[in-house]
Amino acid sequence: MVDGYLLATMATEFWTAIFERAAPVEVEIGPGTGTFLCREAAQRPAVNFFAIEASRSRAVRVSALVEQQGLRNVRIVHAPAQCVVRLIPDASVSAYHIYFPDPWWKRRHHKRRLFTPDFARDLARTLAAGGLVYLATDVLSVWRLAKECLESSGVTLSALPTRPRPSPTAFEKKGLQRGATIWQGTFVRPPVATRKVPSPTVGWHTAAGDRP
Repeated sequence: MVDGYLLATMATEFWTAIFERAAPVEVEIGPGTGTFLCREAAQRPAVNFFAIEASRSRAVRVSALVEQQGLRNVRIVHAPAQCVVRLIPDASVSAYHIYFPDPWWKRRHHKRRLFTPDFARDLARTLAAGGLVYLATDVLSVWRLAKECLESSGVTLSALPTRPRPSPTAFEKKGLQRGATIWQGTFVRPPVATRKVPSPTVGWHTAAGDRP
């Protein structure tokens, strides 16, 4: 009970210091033009939205948009997502939104892709019990990698639908224009306080069912 109390206190103080209020926290990694972030924040004012953007210019543009719209429940940080998530307290995030992360197409750049076993473990660690990861990509290899990393960390693909996005993101529009398949799904951290993290496994699954 003492450990649980300390954990809850640390998480509450961490997010309250950032948002100046206590409320459920959802994190978007790579908000891009801010389409999803601003719409969600406006429609759900009781939720705190924390966005992590690796591009300084995008972070500046989205910050300006947030200010123009008077969204007091949004904070944006310009930094690599892997570094920021590592600093987030355990079991303190209700949901992560990760839509169309940079695929880093060239093979020599694959090591720069967002999903790694360490990053997935940090997502799992920071998710509250029953917390969700909403993921969408138009690159099959990115979907396979993300799913493998997440499920190896104990965050499993569920039958829950991916949260509807108010409108396609800029990257999603480009994918749809070239006829790409959108791979998307909702992953969930089991509502169990302690769990054994399994060894990495191979294999993948799509939200739409088993497809090559």
